Amino acid sequence: MSVIGNGNESEFGRDTLLDRAVHMTFKVAAIGIVFLIVAVAPSAAYLCRKEWLVDGSWLLAAASLTVPLALGLFTTAVLRRFDVDLRDDRVFKRFVLGFVAVLLVCQAFVLIGARFSTGWDVWWLTLPRAYTHGDYLSESSVYFGGYPNQLFLYALFSAVDMACGALGVSSYPVLAAVGCLCVTIALAVCLCVARELWGPRGALVFAPIAFAYLGLNGWIMVPYSDSIGMFFTSAILCCYVCARTPLRRAAGMTAFTVVGYMIKPTIVFPVLAVVLLMVPRAFRTLGEWRANGLDGAKARGIAAAAGASVLFAVALWCGCSAVKAWSFDADPDRAFSMTHFLMMGANDAAGGGYSLDDVEYSYSFDCPRERSRANIERWVRRVQEMGPAGVASLGLRKALTNFADGTFAWECEGDFYLQQGGRIGVVQDWYGTGEVGARPGSGLEYEVFCQVCWIATLIGCVAAPRCGGGRRAAVQLSLLMLMVFLLVFEARARYVFLFAPYFVLLAVPGWMRMWDAAVVRAQKLRA
Repeated sequence: MSVIGNGNESEFGRDTLLDRAVHMTFKVAAIGIVFLIVAVAPSAAYLCRKEWLVDGSWLLAAASLTVPLALGLFTTAVLRRFDVDLRDDRVFKRFVLGFVAVLLVCQAFVLIGARFSTGWDVWWLTLPRAYTHGDYLSESSVYFGGYPNQLFLYALFSAVDMACGALGVSSYPVLAAVGCLCVTIALAVCLCVARELWGPRGALVFAPIAFAYLGLNGWIMVPYSDSIGMFFTSAILCCYVCARTPLRRAAGMTAFTVVGYMIKPTIVFPVLAVVLLMVPRAFRTLGEWRANGLDGAKARGIAAAAGASVLFAVALWCGCSAVKAWSFDADPDRAFSMTHFLMMGANDAAGGGYSLDDVEYSYSFDCPRERSRANIERWVRRVQEMGPAGVASLGLRKALTNFADGTFAWECEGDFYLQQGGRIGVVQDWYGTGEVGARPGSGLEYEVFCQVCWIATLIGCVAAPRCGGGRRAAVQLSLLMLMVFLLVFEARARYVFLFAPYFVLLAVPGWMRMWDAAVVRAQKLRA
């Protein structure tokens, strides 16, 4: 048995009423998702439904119970076999570097063995600059005009493409390798978060699932904002949990949030969660200052952190905006606002997901104000036509679309396989690359593995005790914001991938608790 939680809670404060409410709400949400996967998914129709996963939901849920047992055996064996003390910073640093090195080697093996080029949005972002500004100029103007949030990432990809062109190599594999590197660094910093929140044993429990399920996930082969964005969500959390001074914490979180927002707007959720959870603590601090007098040192620290955050935000925003302007001269009046995705989220016929009809409808308006008004009017009309029962039904199907697939809707995007570049048959067979859908010997084993890990992660979140204080609550609230966002706006399981380390981190204390309970039970049976 070990004490869960290793960080200094005095700096973040004890649990507030809001922290406890967030914890219970998240636990209820996790229970609800498990129930939907096991009991509702087999009989429901929703987007990206995979019969080979939902038909065996009960069996996969039962298999997922072996995950915490396997992790418990792994950590016990490691601690007994090797004289490892991860409380020592030097030892832990070597552990993290070893994790990174081995994962990068395995990812290189995956890319060599099964890499491919894909279509949909990735095609536009990886298209050489000479084409977007030449043969595809008019089409590029339409695409980037509607989705200006892609311009920053396109600028980064264009810079890589120009560098690769000068060296005479293809940029697509390099971009895929960059995505792999981002995922690897994200998981490495989450190892630090796991040790800070749950102790050295928690880091050991986190490592295997992070390595096999997330580090070698099929999405690492797709150079897009989901894999690259994972670096930013993880870096923000690491700054919040591990930074030793308020100034470093505020500056780091601000920097990664501003740049990350340019890549994926949902990356702002962690900072929004932290700010919201700080409100009751801020009122409590103000009350203490009124009663006991102003703490000058603390006030100066807060002012310095706030000032640094503002300066960082302004400077980075201006810099990123300049990069976006360099990438492509898109018409700002063509940009889809949030009302467009709100309208798509209420499209019952399309399951609340992507709808080409809705895209064409929004493109039919030249004036941004008229477009937003038309989007809102169509959204209101759809909600009224569905009624309360219809809205609830659509919400249930969107929840299944977003959270019932442990592969994060692998292979479900349009034109998923454009060109094959893999050279190792066994790796291609594991991921099932080249053909959409899974069958024995071609992707089925991989998707079953992902589903078992996903259900086990949700069960771990349910079983987790209330520990970690405000930092745990910030992670939970970030995921609750993501859940609400995906229920209200366009449904996309792929959007969950960049927050997947958060789910695994929250599952760690639950897995530890389940293993400890199993050990105690086994000891009683022996006695």
